[in-house]
Amino acid sequence: MPHENLVLRRAIRAALTGGTLAATFGVANAQTAPTPEPAAAAPAEGQQLAEVVVTGSRIAAPNQVSISPVTFVSSADIQQTGITQVADLLNQLPQVFADQGSSIVNGGTGTETVNLRGLNAKRTLVLVNGFRLGYGDPRAGGAGSDINQIPVALIDSVEVLTGGASSVYGADAVAGVVNFKLNDHFEGVKLVYNAGIYNHDNGNDQNVQTDLNNYNAATGNHFASAPSSFTGGATQELTFISGLNSADGNGNATFYASYRKMQAVLQSKYSYSACSLNSGFIPSGGQFSCGGSSTSFPGRFLKVNAAGTTTSDSTIGPGGTLVPFAAGNAFNYGPLNYQQSPDTHYTAGAFLHYDFNEHATVYSQTMFMDDRQVLQIAPSGAFFGNPYTVNCANPFLSSSELTAWCGGSTAGNTTGLYIGRRNVEGGDRQDSVEHTDWREVLGVKGSINDAWTYDASFQYGIVNLTDTYLNDVSTTKINYAFDVVPGAGGVPTCAVAGASSGLGLGCVPWNIFTPGQVTQAATGYIDTPGLQNGQITNTIVNANLTGDLGHYGVQLPSASSGLKVNIGAEYRDVYSQNIPDAEFADGDLSGQGGAKPGVAGGIISREGFFEARMPFIEDAPFTKALDAEIGYRYSDYSLGFKTNTYKFGIDWAPIQDVRFRGTFQRAVRAPNVVELFSPQSVTLDGNTDPCSGPTPAFSPAACAKTGVTAAEYGHILPNTAAQYNGLTGGNPDLKPETALTSSFGIQFTPSFLPDFRANFDYYDI
Repeated sequence: MPHENLVLRRAIRAALTGGTLAATFGVANAQTAPTPEPAAAAPAEGQQLAEVVVTGSRIAAPNQVSISPVTFVSSADIQQTGITQVADLLNQLPQVFADQGSSIVNGGTGTETVNLRGLNAKRTLVLVNGFRLGYGDPRAGGAGSDINQIPVALIDSVEVLTGGASSVYGADAVAGVVNFKLNDHFEGVKLVYNAGIYNHDNGNDQNVQTDLNNYNAATGNHFASAPSSFTGGATQELTFISGLNSADGNGNATFYASYRKMQAVLQSKYSYSACSLNSGFIPSGGQFSCGGSSTSFPGRFLKVNAAGTTTSDSTIGPGGTLVPFAAGNAFNYGPLNYQQSPDTHYTAGAFLHYDFNEHATVYSQTMFMDDRQVLQIAPSGAFFGNPYTVNCANPFLSSSELTAWCGGSTAGNTTGLYIGRRNVEGGDRQDSVEHTDWREVLGVKGSINDAWTYDASFQYGIVNLTDTYLNDVSTTKINYAFDVVPGAGGVPTCAVAGASSGLGLGCVPWNIFTPGQVTQAATGYIDTPGLQNGQITNTIVNANLTGDLGHYGVQLPSASSGLKVNIGAEYRDVYSQNIPDAEFADGDLSGQGGAKPGVAGGIISREGFFEARMPFIEDAPFTKALDAEIGYRYSDYSLGFKTNTYKFGIDWAPIQDVRFRGTFQRAVRAPNVVELFSPQSVTLDGNTDPCSGPTPAFSPAACAKTGVTAAEYGHILPNTAAQYNGLTGGNPDLKPETALTSSFGIQFTPSFLPDFRANFDYYDI
C-alpha cells in the first residue's frame, strides 16, 4: 500500500468523522467486516457448544450479540492487508483516530496506542482475550496501552465497541473498548513471513510542489524538492507459532515468537513534507504555503531593549556581517524528521489451558515484548527563550555585531539578545526508546452446577522504559561557550576555563558569529545527552460468577430462557514511576521545551460489579426477541473518591431479519499518575499570548489585567516559533471524569442475502 495513501487517509478521516451517525455494510470476509452476526442455532444433540464471548458483556448466551455497537475485524481481513503493525490495521477503521505510532516522532513515545472517536487514547480501554492490557509508557503514566505487544499473526479477531463500558470492565472505557481475541488453541507448526516496502510517485497533488516553488521564488530560499519517486521504508516480520493438544484432548499449549525490523523514512522523501506546510488559502493558487523555523542556520539574532522593542533583527551574512533576517532565512526543519521510525521488535509468549473436568479449567497467558525505536527530529541548538549573554569582549564578534549588540564597546555583556541558531554541526536530535514488557495472566474457571459458573484470575504486568536522548545541547554550556575572552597569546578562551568540576569543565568557545568556524570540539562540549528510566506495574485480581436463574424458575412465560446474571469483585493496583537524569529534570536541555521532572505514584481500586440480561419475549408474533440488560459497578479508590457506573440496554427483533438496539451508559476515567502527582514545571503547553505583537488580540484594558503596562502594549515580542511555555503539573485533588453515552442502532440480516449484514448506529458521548 503506498505510504501517501495511508497518510492522507488518516488526515481525511480525522476531518470527516466528527459526526455521530455511522453506517457499516459488509459481506463475510470483506476487508472491513461488520458487526458479528448472531451465533448459530443450538447445536444438535451430542455436539459441544463452543464458548461464546461477546465484547461488552460477561454474560454469554448462544443467541446473543452485543447491544452496544461493535465493529468486528476477522483474521482473514487482517491477512488480506498484510500489515505488520496492529495500529496500521485499526487506523483504517473510521472510529479510530491515528495516535502514537511509528509515524509520530516529535512528541512520540515509541509506543502504538488506540484513540477511539478522537477522545484521546487514555479514554480507550484495550483488552486481550477479555483481560486488560496495561498502560504502555511511564512518561504518560496512564495514557493508553501499547498495542505493539499484540502478535499480529495470532489475532483471531478484533472487536471495537463504541461508548462507555465501565460497568463491565472498570475505568478508562469512556470512548469504548478494543478487544483483541488471540488464537489460544493452535495445533501444529506455522511460520509466517511478511515483507513490505513503500513506493510513492511525487506528483503535484494539491499543488504542494507549486507551493514550494512559489515559496522559494518569493523568499529567495532554496527548500529542496522531494525526489520524483521514492521506494523505501522496508518492513520485514517473521513469526513462529507452534501448538500442541494434550493426549486426552482436554488441553492446549500455544507458543509464539516474532521478530520485526523496520527501516527509517525521512519526510524529505515525500512532496507533501518536503517543506513544513502551513494550511490556508494561498493567493498564488495553492492550498498550502511553505514555512520554516526562525531558529535557523546560521542563526537569527534579536536585540530587544528594556521597553520590549526590537532594535535589531538580523542574521549573519558573508564575512560575519549582520544582515536583516528575512523569510528566506527560515530553516526547513520538517524534511529532517522521520516519517517512519526505525524499529527493532521482538515478541514471545504462550497461551495454555487444561480442562481437568467440568468444574475446573486452568489457563495462562504469557506475553513478552522488547521494542526499540529511534525518533528523529531536526537539530537542537540555541532556541529563543530567555535571552543569552554574550561577552562583548568576545574576539569572535565582528564590528557590525559589536555595534548592534554592544553599542560598539568591548566592555561588559550584551543584554536582551535572543538567539535562535540550529546546531547543524551536531546532527539531528534522536530519541532512542526501548520498552520491555512482561504480562502474565493466571486463572481457573468452570461450572459449579447446571446454573452457575465461575472465573477467577490473577494478572500482573510490568513495563520497563529506557530512554536515551542524543544530540541535544545544554543551555548552561551554551552560555559558558558564549562568555569568551582573549586568553594567553590572544587565543579566545572561555571565561570559565579552568573549572575543575560542573558543566564549565572542559569549556570550548562556540563561535557561531563567524561563518564556518564552529569546531568539532565546541560541538562536542555543548552536546549533552538526556537519560531517563521508568516502570509501570499493573496488578489485577478478579473473581466473578455467572448464573442462569432460569434453572430456578426466574423466567417470564413469554420467553423460553430465563434471567442471566453476573456478579463479581475486582482489585486493581497500578504503580508508575519515571526517573529522569538532572539534564531532563532541570530543563537544561535546550531542545526539550522545558523541564521534565520525575514522577511516581500509585492508584488502588476495589470494585464490585453486577450485570443481568433478561429475555422478555421470544419467538412471538412481531417479536422474534425482546431482551434487556443492565449493569452496575461500584469502585472505591485509594485516593479517597468513589465512583458508580451503570448501563442499560434493550434490543428488539420484530422479525428474524431486523433488529433494533439502544443503550445508555455511564462511564468514568480515574486520573492517572502523571495527572495526579507530576511536579509543577514551566514547559511547552500550547498556550498563546493574546497580548503580544504590534496589534494584540486583547484590548489594553484586558492586557493590563495580566500585567502589561501601557508602554509595553503593542511592543511585546511574539514567540517566533508560536511555542509558549506555561506552568504545568499534577493535581492530587483531581476527581474522575464522567461520560454519558447513548446509542441507537438498526441491524439488517436479510435471509434472502446470505452472509450480508448492514448496521446503522447513532451514538452520542
